[in-house]
Amino acid sequence: GRRVHRRHFLTAKILHEDLYYTLYSGGPARRSTRRIGTAGEYLWDRGDHYPWFVRSGFEFGATVTVLSEVLGSDQSASTGSAYWKKYRRVGERGNVFFRARAQRVFSGALDDFAVLIGGADSLRGYEDGQFRGRDAWNAGVEARAPFGHPVWKDRLLWGGAAFLDVGDAAFNALSKAGEWKMGGGVGLRADA
Repeated sequence: GRRVHRRHFLTAKILHEDLYYTLYSGGPARRSTRRIGTAGEYLWDRGDHYPWFVRSGFEFGATVTVLSEVLGSDQSASTGSAYWKKYRRVGERGNVFFRARAQRVFSGALDDFAVLIGGADSLRGYEDGQFRGRDAWNAGVEARAPFGHPVWKDRLLWGGAAFLDVGDAAFNALSKAGEWKMGGGVGLRADA
């Protein structure tokens, strides 16, 4: 059955990443980047969860990342992001899922640290990371309804979904309401 989650997490991390990029501009070239710094994350999750389907509840999270040349990073930068998710029960077995996320680059080279939106996790109907900027936000709503009962060892549940996503990313000022990017559709879901 049913599990009720009430979780709070506060995490501090030391970051040490060696990233290697291959650039294709008139022939392959290699560039490496070292990112060293700290990140702090907070997560608050409370919900009515079933093994195969989230029925009701919410989640909130925020992250701040600071990279420092003093610590050995190739560049200094600071970024922040926050998100909110809400699940609301509808009828006997369906639910509606709301989400919102905001991101900002406070300092650093925007070529390397621009925030990206587009794709399945932020703005469906567009390529992954199609829009970039210093600031970005996106929001969405999705109605979900399961078909029948769980199959395959009671872990897989098929269902239908209808969704609408909206968002924007910009380097200077975010767009006005009439210029936001939007994506919507219907589809099948498999929740495991």
